[in-house]
Amino acid sequence: MSDDIAIAPDSLTTLRLESPEALEDHLDAWDALAAAAGRPFSTPTWLLAWWRCVAPTRARLFVVAVFDGEEMIGLAPYHLVRDTAGGGLVRCRPLGVGSCARVEPLAAAGREIDVAIALTSVLAATRPAIGVMTFEGSPPQTPWPRLLADAWPGSRRPWLGFQTTKAALSLELQDGDFDTWFANRSKHFRKSMRKQRRDLDAAGGAFRLATPERAEADLETFARLHHGRWSERGGSEALNDRVQAALSAAAPTMVRDGRMQIWTLEVEGRPAAASVVFAAGEELGYWLTGFDEDFAALSPARLSVLHVIEDAFERGAARVDLGEGLFPYKRRFSENIEELEWRWLVPPGPAHALGRASVLPSRVRWWLSRTLSAEHKAALRRVLRTVTPATAPPG
Repeated sequence: MSDDIAIAPDSLTTLRLESPEALEDHLDAWDALAAAAGRPFSTPTWLLAWWRCVAPTRARLFVVAVFDGEEMIGLAPYHLVRDTAGGGLVRCRPLGVGSCARVEPLAAAGREIDVAIALTSVLAATRPAIGVMTFEGSPPQTPWPRLLADAWPGSRRPWLGFQTTKAALSLELQDGDFDTWFANRSKHFRKSMRKQRRDLDAAGGAFRLATPERAEADLETFARLHHGRWSERGGSEALNDRVQAALSAAAPTMVRDGRMQIWTLEVEGRPAAASVVFAAGEELGYWLTGFDEDFAALSPARLSVLHVIEDAFERGAARVDLGEGLFPYKRRFSENIEELEWRWLVPPGPAHALGRASVLPSRVRWWLSRTLSAEHKAALRRVLRTVTPATAPPG
């Protein structure tokens, strides 16, 4: 154990919560931790909707809450799934994986080490034993893999492995207000966006924010616009029927609580674009946009991002996460590129060798992605889909 990791206070207790019903009394405290950390995609309403609608059918909910007395100071929102091939390895993965990023343990400010010690005591004692714990789409320089490795009980440390990174864009709202921020953009940007706003006004366009009562209908509009744009490009990788069901289940509560914004751009009453934005604390997470190609001349995607940024300033937000991908329409608003990280923690124990071996295919995929042509990458993906191991509950 490193010099910085000490014994956790005796007042700390942990709860392993394995059903949504067991979590009911702790949702407000969970939400408060997500808000304090500025983690829009880690709120309980969203992640539990994802669990009910999107998680693997045979997975097991695995949420660990850490308390100091009666105060919740940490929470790890994960689920367990067992490979039916490859020795039955149990994987511990974040809730929301594949649908959002930046989901990892939450901790009250200054209590990260205490939470890590308490959390690893539960992780190490879980049976059947956890073979791999994953960090998927974690923020750059996340401390959690190293904190958990250093805090692991016993004399043997877990192995930390690296899989890949993916570029993401973000925007720090440090210019005081929207007008100041806008004035500091390039002359070309200002000229272009002003013209696009004038064109939108001339066309009778306006943005509308969903109410809880309209949330489901506005999400249906969003999904229709998004799928319509991607239908001829192989379909959307981010939005499918199960993710849409999770959004619909969560939206009324999240819109009411200010945890989700659904913006619809209407031109003379006709939907031209729609965007879904998550919110927690002083951070907004710009999740996804859909727009009608008939209105492409009005630049609805760019105007949607600009509108969200202006609204973020008005709400007093400090940061807007523009999400994965260096899409040109997003690059116009920010050059702040972050590298989200995918890592593994393989605990010591009888399954250690199997756990390390299980991550080798991902490492090979990462290496090949850096060396193969686009044509060869597509062929490799088709092959790998046929050999991906099935999963079963870890019981």
